[in-house]
Amino acid sequence: MRKTIKLILIITLIILTSSQMCWAEDLGESLNIYHFNNDNLRFHLNGQEFYGDYFMKDDITYMKLRNLGETLEIDLEWDGATQKVSFFDGNNQVTLWINKTTAYIGNNKITLNSPPCIVNYYTYLPLRFTSELLEINVNYEDLREKEQFIRELIFEQFPDWREKELKGRYKFNKDSYTTFNLGIDNYDPDQNVLTLHAFDIIDSPEGGHTYTYNWLYVDLNNNTITDFMGNVINVN
Repeated sequence: MRKTIKLILIITLIILTSSQMCWAEDLGESLNIYHFNNDNLRFHLNGQEFYGDYFMKDDITYMKLRNLGETLEIDLEWDGATQKVSFFDGNNQVTLWINKTTAYIGNNKITLNSPPCIVNYYTYLPLRFTSELLEINVNYEDLREKEQFIRELIFEQFPDWREKELKGRYKFNKDSYTTFNLGIDNYDPDQNVLTLHAFDIIDSPEGGHTYTYNWLYVDLNNNTITDFMGNVINVN
């Protein structure tokens, strides 16, 4: 039985002027991607938290094909030869193609506002089309304003971190590059606590790795920040 097309939430985005990983910056240069896998947005699809990869481009949310199928427990098929994505909505087969706005629901041809695409060799589907078609109840938590405010408080205490972030990706020895990141790693809604991670991403000929400066725990009820050693960060 075909499901009624229904969209619970249309996500409106603003550009977050925050740190991004070096590989996400590279994507941004070519695809105008300004938000990639950052925990300051938490998605829930039909009540299930979406733990997979996603990105946002031109006010459109895209989610990784494989992760979307796992979360929704539907079989999404990928044909690499024709760059075709297909799945079933009731008795109707839905067919889409990479970078094409034409799609089919059964024998009915439709036009998409945003086509599927490939990023870092993985297939991504537009969330809005998928949610409308499959009647997915979409909810999300937006922690961006809180994150930006807290980042400023932390930078006041660690001005060298701000300097590192402003430098972006830079060479720190003959063959290695580093990029500083300060962003949300986790949010506990029951305790109302944000966890922020301050770290470097290091690219070297031997491979990539990270270097952690600190973990910072922000109690939003008491307006306190402590580090992983239990030291209280002065935010006055």
